[in-house]
Amino acid sequence: MSEAHRSVVRDFLAAYNESDWSHLERLVAPGFVHHSGSSRLTLDDFRAGAAALRKALPDVRVVVQDVLADEDKVVARYAVGGTHLGSLVGEAPTGKQVVVPGITIFRFAAGLIAEDWESVDELGLMQAIGAFPSG
Repeated sequence: MSEAHRSVVRDFLAAYNESDWSHLERLVAPGFVHHSGSSRLTLDDFRAGAAALRKALPDVRVVVQDVLADEDKVVARYAVGGTHLGSLVGEAPTGKQVVVPGITIFRFAAGLIAEDWESVDELGLMQAIGAFPSG
């Protein structure tokens, strides 16, 4: 089953890259939960966050670097990047290309993604777009 789960995760990330929400919705279980920091987000919340990121980085892409699977969990390591052409948190667009690392653990139930835990270098992103000073 691990290989099938790895394939679903790759499809999920490809659907995210294309903002293909109807395809992505078919890959997640009812009641899907996206954990980001201490937040527990629904699929609609996740979609809203993706839309906000896409406003700031219209060409945002997730480039998969590794996908590892074991039983009902899959881990994807990736780089998230794009061109800073819009405001994310009130900062002026810089036109810079930004890339930050991320990792997500996906848990499966009945062949679908039931929940995930995401960790993206948000501080690095904010520093790259000039929203927070570099230290």
